[in-house]
Amino acid sequence: MIEEKTLIVINVAANSGAAKCKWETIEKEVLQYIGGEVIVRVYSPPFDLQSFFKEIIKQEYYQFIVGGGDGTINFAANILYELQVQGLLKSFTLGALALGSSNDFFKPMAHLINGIPVRINIKSARFEDIGSVKIDNSNGEKLEKIFLVNAGLGVTADANFLFNNPNKLINFLKPKATQLAILATALITIFKHSNKTITIRIQKKIIEVAMSNLSIILIPYISGSFHYNKERSEKNRFDIFLCKEMGRLSLLKTLIDLSRGEFKIGKDRIVYYSKNLRIKSKKDIPLEIDGEIFLGRSFDFELISKKICLAT
Repeated sequence: MIEEKTLIVINVAANSGAAKCKWETIEKEVLQYIGGEVIVRVYSPPFDLQSFFKEIIKQEYYQFIVGGGDGTINFAANILYELQVQGLLKSFTLGALALGSSNDFFKPMAHLINGIPVRINIKSARFEDIGSVKIDNSNGEKLEKIFLVNAGLGVTADANFLFNNPNKLINFLKPKATQLAILATALITIFKHSNKTITIRIQKKIIEVAMSNLSIILIPYISGSFHYNKERSEKNRFDIFLCKEMGRLSLLKTLIDLSRGEFKIGKDRIVYYSKNLRIKSKKDIPLEIDGEIFLGRSFDFELISKKICLAT
């Protein structure tokens, strides 16, 4: 049993509102497992999670369990990480409940409660690698974000933008048939896709390419069942998968391959391994990190080793 003070925050708006029912399905079992002193805060955006965390850490809460989708977990992780950087939080352990749509943070799914993936074993928590990205956009705005799962540009980012801002079809499918909604989103995005010219600085090389898709991987699942290798080839570096100069048929073939966890290297499919890379575009393009979208024209990525303590 866990006997420390634990805060659970639940974003009931995740998965188009289906998160509320998912949480109610596992609430009793989760609380029994955690034990100790627990505060549960259920919220729906807009909600000032940063201010709430600032107040709660004054009460010496250092264990946080976040219920929602990958974007909710990423948002909370960024707040807690920033509080730690500012010296307001000495240390923390982050756990999570898969109440979202794709839930890539939990894959491969090892621990289930009533069919819902969870990462709430604080006793076996371990420090994990994270990704950091500095974003500059054409308005002069500068952001720095971390990510726990992966980052992507091109088709991946465009598809995530559509999934987060759905048309009527995607909005109807999301809470009822998530994998079908993801597939429909991918097909619509591929049909409308156009390659983006970017410059990549990696391994002391500068490469200009017509990018179709670029995935920067910590966890190899990019959405639903679509994934690269089961594990990163090595810890302490990103696996980076580039698709370039692809038309719709090549993108569809890549999609089919990724549904089987395959990525065959060829003239339009390239794999790099690196702890850092820089990407530049002449205009703002969307970047996806853990399912959330940010616009920018310059992206500096760095892998930070063993930085955040994550529950299993």
